[in-house]
Amino acid sequence: MSRMIAMSALLAASLTGVAGAQEAAPQFVTQTTTNGVIQLSARAFEEGNYDRAASMARQAAERPISPSRRAAAYGNLCAAESMLGNHDAAIAACEAAIEHRNSWEVQTNYGSALYQAGRSAEAAAVFSYAAQIAPGEAATQANLALAN
Repeated sequence: MSRMIAMSALLAASLTGVAGAQEAAPQFVTQTTTNGVIQLSARAFEEGNYDRAASMARQAAERPISPSRRAAAYGNLCAAESMLGNHDAAIAACEAAIEHRNSWEVQTNYGSALYQAGRSAEAAAVFSYAAQIAPGEAATQANLALAN
């Protein structure tokens, strides 16, 4: 199950100051599974506790779990690290997620992490790919519009 986390202009303003309030932020998608630690990472992200979300996602990714759950854990780690400003770690986490299971959720987070790292041309290509995988998902459409 996926939960879309839209970063509002108000949140962007609180994170980047008044000048950043006028710029839209990309959307991240957290994933939950039957794995309790992955659920905790998604919940912590939704609550804005990105340090805890990253910690829980990292713990889940290091456990012996299925490839799809590992991808969910790394996808959540990507989102949390990106929100913490750890762009290289976020991108690496998304790339690890893609190795385990390529999904629109992971591609959405990957594009968002690239976008926040200032790599907008790469982000646009990833957003386009995510929108092709899941054309009806609001996050893929919003991010695609943001990049174009």
